Amino acid sequence: MRLSVILFAILILTAAAFAHQPPDSMWSVWMDYGHIDELMQVIQTSDCGYLAIGCSNVNTYPIYGTLFLMKTNNSGTVQWTKRYAKDAAGCAISPTLDGGYLAVGYLNTNNYNAFVLKINSSGDSLWSRQYGGANLDLTVTMQATPDGNFTLGGSTESYGHGTPGASDYWLLRINSSGDSLWSKTYGGSGVEYC
Repeated sequence: MRLSVILFAILILTAAAFAHQPPDSMWSVWMDYGHIDELMQVIQTSDCGYLAIGCSNVNTYPIYGTLFLMKTNNSGTVQWTKRYAKDAAGCAISPTLDGGYLAVGYLNTNNYNAFVLKINSSGDSLWSRQYGGANLDLTVTMQATPDGNFTLGGSTESYGHGTPGASDYWLLRINSSGDSLWSKTYGGSGVEYC
């Protein structure tokens, strides 16, 4: 019994020692626009590189910055970095069937609206759309569907069945051109927020 306890203690101590080892890093990328920069998502691209989305120059809450995208190759060498909408936050990115990408987030235009940006593989902006009403409407996540459409997720104060001004969960389905196919809200009289 005593041998079992000693072996168990050695196993625990060995595991603890390995748990505190720093992970090996193959490469890293440093990006600094001079203020607070917030990275929200990184995806692997079809060429085995990476595409990162976020917000730069975040000075106040919730976010008054500039949506950015950064593309690297598989070794982490930056291929391009682009900044798009001001007073915007980029939250999620997904590849499109035509080889480009769709980025979602939100844009501050006196109130916050859901924002979608379509880019090509070089990061050139092809189109952008806003969705929402007179109150706070945010999209923070997205899922591509097999038919080439996209379901966006977030929260809305403009639509829903809750208390006016309170937030409800919001799902919005759009096609590859950004046209709204349907919009649904979920929640009650309380605040549901993403």
